[in-house]
Amino acid sequence: FSINQEKGPRTFRLCGQNYHQIGSLLPPERSTPKFAQLYIYDTGNEVTNRIKAISRGQDINKLHAEIVSDMKQMLDDINVLAKTFRMVRDRFQENIDSNVKLRLIGKRGTDGRRYNLPTIPEVAALVVGDFE
Repeated sequence: FSINQEKGPRTFRLCGQNYHQIGSLLPPERSTPKFAQLYIYDTGNEVTNRIKAISRGQDINKLHAEIVSDMKQMLDDINVLAKTFRMVRDRFQENIDSNVKLRLIGKRGTDGRRYNLPTIPEVAALVVGDFE
């Protein structure tokens, strides 16, 4: 069992398999969303939130909002994982008090050092929660 000590999402190895913890889909109160939270939380201000998340305290005016917006749109149109996170967002917006969890499930190859979820519509995702 080992945990990376670098910045970024937690990644760990358990019984020789690599795992990644997504973490909360909502940021702590008064915090800027980051990582997966950018697909779920405050999507009306998503471009601004994305720029803040990557600016690292630098002048955010140097980043072009139009380019960030175009890249976001490209991911939404093409990337299956982005679409999965948007589906969770839609479920959450239907019932903000719901307890929603997302678990991405992918097929592991024989090389334990390499683990890529498919980039075509073969991603399995479990969205756990009360969707009545």
